[in-house]
Amino acid sequence: MVGITERKKAGKELQAAYEQLAADNEELRARYDILKVSQQRIQKSEQDYRSIIENMQDAFYRTDLQGNLVMVSSSFTKVFGYSGDGEVLGKNFHDTFYINPKDCEEFFMQLGISGEVKEHRIALRRKDGSTVVVSATSHFFSDETGKPAGVEGILRYMRDAVGAEEALLRANKKLSLLTGITRHDINNQLVVLNGYVGLLQTTIPDPAYKEYFSRITKASSQIAAMIRFTSEYEKIGTGSPVWQDLATVLDRAETGILPGQVSLWNELAAGTEVYADPLIVKVFFNLLDNSLRHGQRVTEIQVSSHRSGEDLVVVWEDNGVGIPAKDKERIFERGFGKNTGLGMFLAREILSLTGITISETGDPGNGARFEMVVPTGMWREGGESRNVK
Repeated sequence: MVGITERKKAGKELQAAYEQLAADNEELRARYDILKVSQQRIQKSEQDYRSIIENMQDAFYRTDLQGNLVMVSSSFTKVFGYSGDGEVLGKNFHDTFYINPKDCEEFFMQLGISGEVKEHRIALRRKDGSTVVVSATSHFFSDETGKPAGVEGILRYMRDAVGAEEALLRANKKLSLLTGITRHDINNQLVVLNGYVGLLQTTIPDPAYKEYFSRITKASSQIAAMIRFTSEYEKIGTGSPVWQDLATVLDRAETGILPGQVSLWNELAAGTEVYADPLIVKVFFNLLDNSLRHGQRVTEIQVSSHRSGEDLVVVWEDNGVGIPAKDKERIFERGFGKNTGLGMFLAREILSLTGITISETGDPGNGARFEMVVPTGMWREGGESRNVK
């Protein structure tokens, strides 16, 4: 009897356990179905989100708190000239795309104050070094705990700005053509004028007229100098700034004009590039011309560079007579000097287009020393030091 009772009791317990297991299994199935539906919704949401990001016209980006890109849209890579997101993910947005460091500072100042930036117009750098103007709308985004995780936003390509820039380029070309023709005509008339002055000097050898002829000739020379100045100055800023290897630029500047008795030591690091006007080669040409013309006893010129904080300092120095203290700033004025007085003026103008400054810091009597300070963001490096005689 005891055995039968125990078996019946065990059977009931087994039945109850089975029924509980079936109920638990049914609940698990229900939860699984709910989880599956939820997962499908999440996947659909992610697909929709990715589709929106990939097909939006504006360039979407997301960075971590250090400014490193963690997500970009296809339009982002197209706007900036990259073949795919693999080329940009992990790059630092500030170092890679900002042209002017002040724009970056202003952007994050606004972002820090209000947590967002709306329609902030900035000029950024494409892969090929060209400039693209965008309108940035960005904000901080948070992680699952609510803490700031980075910055995300959209960059709207300013097509109107580009159209206006192209219109300006066309207008500049027309103006350049007109001024070129005008300069040509004026130069022709100066040739005629100088020819007649020469004839008059031969026809009228009277010393009483010598001073008048001298004044006419001097005025003609000044007009010719003004024409040359307009020709040189007109070229500044007509080409977009580009990345240029400093050592290569210096080689181009001194090729064919360096006298045999003068040694030029190019100690610029190979691969050090600056973002500057294409005419930067004329800066080095004018520095060389200045050393050869005014150094009097120059036999050596040394060009080097070093860091100063985040800036790059490019140094040009020779072993000539140097620059008098009273003339250190005046040499950059238009018209100052024994010749045209344009060389160093144009050099400063060319460099200033991308925020590069130039000053003379040498000791009078111990050679000229020019320092060009390239601000952060306007230079980059990627090679070993180079020393060529």
